[in-house]
Amino acid sequence: AVGGILSSLTFKLLDLRHHDEMLYMEAALSFVFPWCAYFVAEASELSGIVSIMSCGMVMATYTRPNFSPRAVRLTARAYKVVALIAETFVFVYLGMATITFPIFTYTVWHFFFWATLACFVGRLHIYIGSFLTNCFRDATSKPPPISPAY
Repeated sequence: AVGGILSSLTFKLLDLRHHDEMLYMEAALSFVFPWCAYFVAEASELSGIVSIMSCGMVMATYTRPNFSPRAVRLTARAYKVVALIAETFVFVYLGMATITFPIFTYTVWHFFFWATLACFVGRLHIYIGSFLTNCFRDATSKPPPISPAY
């Protein structure tokens, strides 16, 4: 949270939102403060993930009003890209670990089978709910449109 407050004060004092040529500097600085909060927390033997989360919540509340409108759009898109890449990396790593790391002898394929089955069972309510919804929908009704932003 301290990193978020420091970022808010920094952006307020620098007043970068009135300088169009500093768009990328605003975006770069918005990544620096959570990164510094993470390193300070890790050096203090505290949770780095919690520090990034609290810094991000404070920055969303107090730092974003000090951004230019173009910087708000740029940083929102940049954070979405970073989140997508990180999420993809985690799931690729988990998928590779399921198959390639033999934790116990001759149990890798059994583990793979049970992990896949658990994923399908965990999402079974989606398939059942969709099927039941489609069964009771009349021919004139249409599902709600998907947002273009999604």
